[in-house]
Order: sequence, then structure tokens, then C-alpha cells
Amino acid sequence: MHSRSVLGADEFLYNPQSHRFAICAFANEHEETFLTARRPQRPLELKLGLGEARMPNFKVIASALAVAVVGLLGPARAADLAEVQAALAELGHTPGPADGKYGRRTDQALRELFRQANIAFDGTLDGRRAQFVLDFRDFMRRDTDLLVGLVTRQVEPSSLTDAQICDTLRVLPLRPTFEVAQARGLACDLAVRLDLDLPRRYLGLEELEEYAARNGVAVPDFSLEDVPPVYPDLGATRVAFGTYNKDFSLMLEDMSRQADFAFCRAWLPTVRHVMPDPSKNLDGTGSWREETLRDAQVYCQDGLHFLVLAGVGTHPGAAAAVAQFQGTVEAWVAADAPRNLYLGREGANTNFPYILMLNQITSGVELLRAGFTWGPEEDARYAEWARRRVDDIHPYELNNPAGAGYCGRPTDGTYMSDECMNAAALAAQVTLRVGILAKSPELVRRAYLTFHRYLSAVRPDGSPAFDSMRGCYAAGYVSWAAMFSDAFLLQWGRISQVDWDLSVNGGGTLREMFEYALRVVDSPNDVNEYARVHRYGECYDAAGNLRQRLGEDPLQFYSTYLAAHDPERLKSLIGQTRDKYGYARGGGPNYEAVNLMALAGLPKALDPADYAEDRHAGRYRMAWQLYNDGLGRYETTAVDTLTLSAGRGGIELGKLMDHSMGPSDVFRRGLQVTYAPDGAARAEGLLNYWCCDSPAEVVQLAGDLDGGVLTDGRTEGGRRYKILLRRLPD
Repeated sequence: MHSRSVLGADEFLYNPQSHRFAICAFANEHEETFLTARRPQRPLELKLGLGEARMPNFKVIASALAVAVVGLLGPARAADLAEVQAALAELGHTPGPADGKYGRRTDQALRELFRQANIAFDGTLDGRRAQFVLDFRDFMRRDTDLLVGLVTRQVEPSSLTDAQICDTLRVLPLRPTFEVAQARGLACDLAVRLDLDLPRRYLGLEELEEYAARNGVAVPDFSLEDVPPVYPDLGATRVAFGTYNKDFSLMLEDMSRQADFAFCRAWLPTVRHVMPDPSKNLDGTGSWREETLRDAQVYCQDGLHFLVLAGVGTHPGAAAAVAQFQGTVEAWVAADAPRNLYLGREGANTNFPYILMLNQITSGVELLRAGFTWGPEEDARYAEWARRRVDDIHPYELNNPAGAGYCGRPTDGTYMSDECMNAAALAAQVTLRVGILAKSPELVRRAYLTFHRYLSAVRPDGSPAFDSMRGCYAAGYVSWAAMFSDAFLLQWGRISQVDWDLSVNGGGTLREMFEYALRVVDSPNDVNEYARVHRYGECYDAAGNLRQRLGEDPLQFYSTYLAAHDPERLKSLIGQTRDKYGYARGGGPNYEAVNLMALAGLPKALDPADYAEDRHAGRYRMAWQLYNDGLGRYETTAVDTLTLSAGRGGIELGKLMDHSMGPSDVFRRGLQVTYAPDGAARAEGLLNYWCCDSPAEVVQLAGDLDGGVLTDGRTEGGRRYKILLRRLPD
């Protein structure tokens, strides 16, 4: 049960001004009884809890104070204050006895709690703040043993009551628990009952402006007028992603069949808040054991990204994926969610998962917006929602703010502020994206100054100083931060000029920062010059040498830098195959398609007007043929149906003629077919043999619809394909 105060939001349990005058009046009324002042006509000046009075008998005044407070509040409100005092004690503070009397210890306990929760408090305990104390007490009333049992798989969610299912999902969203809730048909309200709109004690924004003033930082000129969208045409975007990433739609189609994908698709619309790592360290390891369950925020960190990317594939479910993501965003906008729930038993904390999720959502809308059914009103509501979410980011560093000075550049592993690490680059990116969307000069300025201060942590050789505290994960953090920065600079280039020679406080330039990051990607152990603090035992090889643990970091995430400084290297990535996680490493946007379209002029978007009189539209018998080297001829291996319309083709699976030769269903269905108004046609994708778990290989075929043949389908492995087309009656 959640407690509810009898007070209204604007009523007071304690207000220092009203109490001071009430106590003075009380004292004057009873001065003959207990006051012995030389000048009783002089007003009594007393501030509750501070022990300050210009009267000689402090013990008597303290007694008067207690009587006055109880008399002023009345029995019901004294009981409310007593409940607040009990809640403070339960939360680990020391307010003294729960007697309904506002004394020094109660005041100190309240100030301590609100400071830790980053809520402004001037000593006035109004109804909203009193309610927050009670709700926070309820929020922290968790059955820790139950939560530990769930993540360590010692407790089966099916054994929980309906109330336990909903309560645990609110603070620890786990896939098995969520699936039990679905199976039981529970409509759990997952919103946490905490007033997250109370004024914050510290935001960090004034310090950002002080940073600019103290260090003479001038934000370059920019224009928010008539900024074109990053992805103006969903059809062109789909062709671009499919052209530059040959296995793209096949990867997405495979992902869409997985249970993980279905879970994230169902869970994400229910999200009402994001917490910092709710399952981390519940097993006592500081992180997660291999067998420990990760919470849904971790589980769906990549899942959200794939749900977005599914909308730019050419597989059968692409259109549904766009509608699904639009519906999810609309659910969040309607609920004014997700909120940044950065509170725990130790108080407020940096919430990187919130910044990351907000970046994924906003970059996802940026990617798929051209396929949404929104009008101006929906766009305006979304822009306002996005602005509130960006405001909700701040402060993203409470315990160690950088303040108005430059970031340090330690080499000894000294802990650095999040305002000087990769969180800053990510916060700057999402703030700038939303600033451009909302046409907000204030947000654009905030984003630039955030990024500028982050750059002050870059050493003269281009290395970011936070590498010294990351041990064998330093190379990954260096690469990750550069990816975030690359996306920020693409956004900045939409409204201004990117100054690649920008250097802050004598540090390396933007160009040098990216060159250093690319060297680390090529040779991860180069970062060991600085990564001298090794907190992790798994960082060493058998000889005791530090070895960087860097995953695959595709160069596509450096596309803005490469487009400006090494375009041929960027173009060489066209057609490169990468695994599914190679699309999610950048934390949100995949801007290689944008930069390659601008750089290579490919591909040309199909214009529906060109197909107003489409003589090739219709259904075709599609016979797949594979060359048999032993027989010296092509043989038909499968027959499907191809439907052509407005420059594109869709494949309806038919019959596989020879199981020993293939290609298999999933690869045939994933083939991308396009054609020009004059009938010139292309088909490209991955094909394989049906048997033997043979590897799929890239195939490109070309021909003429009037001739009915697409040829030249030779793979690197030497296989040769041909497609025969015959028009079917309408």
C-alpha cells in the first residue's frame, strides 16, 4: 500500500515563516506564565530547529515551541509529521522520535534526504515534499531476498502472487517475470509513485554557463531555419541500408523470429521510468555472473535499436515494424514517459542507461519519421515530449561535477566526472538532436557547451583522459566515446560548420581525437600507455600482461569523420558484412547511410511519379537456376512468385525443387529486387545451398524484364545463379 497524506500539495506541515509568527503570538499570549523577559513587548525572534532566540530562558522557549507546533498543526497534522519522521528513520536517517514535533533532528534529517535526492528544500515541508518522503519510503520497501532470488534463478516467478509480480516488475523488470504477468493477463501499472517533478536542488546548467564565461567559450554561429530531415524518404533509406549492408534485411528477418525480439517489442511500450542498473550487483559480484539474469533495460538495450532498424529493412515485416515503433513512441508521449528515475538508497546517482535509451528513441524517430502517419500536431507533441526528456537528463553528474573549470587529464586512474567522459558526448548528441527538432537555441547552446567541456579532457595527443581508469576496457571506452562524438558532429554539421581543428585548453584537436581512436581500434593495446589502473582480474594474460578487451567496433560508426578526411576508406566499407551487434555499438544512430549517400551519390531514390504508367507491374513466375558444373548446364532449383510494383519487388515463396542445391527459403525471400521504368532490373542479396549448412554469399544479378532473364549472379565461391521471369495472367 502507498501512503497518502491528508495534506494538499500547497499545505504545510512546517513553514519557518508561519511558525515564527505563530510562536511569537503564542509566547506573548502566555508571557506571564512562562516568560521572564525585560521587554515582553519586543517580538520573539525564533527559527524552528536552529536554537536561535533573543530571550534568556531557552529551556522554557523550547517547551513553548513544542506546545506551539502541536497546537498549530492540530492532531491530524502532527500525526502526518509523525509518519514522515517514521519514514525518515526507516530510510536510515535520524529524525528523533516520531512525535509529530518539528525539531532540530527532524529538520536535519529532511535536509539530508532532500540533498541526497537532489530536491530543493529551504526548510519548508509542504504537502508535496511530505508526500515524497512517504512515497520514497514505500519505493525503497523492497524484498531484497526475493529480488536476489529472481535474478539468480532461485525463485520461480510463477510462484509469486499477482501483487508480487507487479511490485517486482516496477523496480526490477525481468523477462521471466514479465512473461508470467502476460500469461496471467495482469495489467500492472509500472509507474513508480514518486513526484519526479519537484524542483531539483542542482542541475549543473548554471555551472555550464559559468564554464563558458570563465573560459571565454563562444558558441559558433548556427541556423535552425529550414533544416532538412536527416532521412527525408523512407524508401530511399531502405535502399541505402540494403545497398551498403548486403546482409541487412536477412539479419533483421532472423532477429524478428527470436524470442528476445518479441519480448522487447512487448515490454518497451510499458516502460515508465529508467533506473541505473536495477539488476547489477544483486548477485554480489559488482556486476553479473554468467548465469545471473539481466534486467530488461540491459536485455533490450540492443533490442530497442533492432526494433527501429527493422523498419528500414525490406523483409516482409518492415512496414509492421514502423507502425509498431510509432505506436510505442505514442504510448510514451501520452504517458509523459519514460522518466529519469535516478534515485536509490544512497540518493541520486548518474543514470547513463536513461541517456542511452533517450538517444536510441530520438535517433529512431529521426530514422523512421518519414514512414509515420503523423501530422503537424503529433510532431509538435513529440517535440515537446523530447524537450522534457532532455531536460530530465540534468544533472547527469551529481557526486563529482566538473563545475565551471576545465576537465582534468589524469594518467593515474583518478576518477573523473561523467561530465568529462563518454556520458557527456552522448548527452551532447541527444540534446543537440532535440534542440534542432524543437528549434531551441537554448538546447543547441547547452549541447555545444557540454561537448566543448568534454573536449577539455582530451590530451594533446588526442587521447581522452578517462582511459587511465578503465583498465583492459579502456580501448572500448575510447572507441565508444569517439562514436558518440561522430554522431554529435553530424548533427552539428546540419546547422553550422564543423571545426575539425577545434582544440580546448591546449588539448588535441577533433581531428587528432578521431585519429587516436582509430589507431586504438586497429591496435587496442596502444592504449595501455595510459590504462595503468587495472581493477579487473580478467585483464591479464598468462604472462601477467595487460590485454585490452575490445569487441568489434565497425568503422561505419566513424562515418562523419571518414567522410570528411578519408572518404575512400568509408566507401570501401560498402557491402561489408557485420554481425547484428555490429549495428548497435554506436548507441543509437547508424549514420553511415547518410554519409555514404552524400559522398557516393548512391542510391537514387525511386520516384513514384516515374511509375505512373508502370507497364512492368504485375506478378511473375520466378525460376531460380544454379549452374551444375558436373552437367555443364543450369538447373532449376526453386520456383517462387515475384510481384512488381512502383520499382520494387516482393517475393512469395513457392516450391524448392532440389533440396540438395537450394537456395533456402529465408535467403530467397530476402533478395532485394528493384527495377527502372524502362525495365532494367537488379536483384541482390545473400544466397546459399539448402543442404550442408553452407555459408551464404553475396549475389548480384541484373537484366531486363522484357527479356525475362537476370544473369551474372556469380559469387566469390564460384557459384553461378540465374533467374528466369515469366509474366503471369492478371
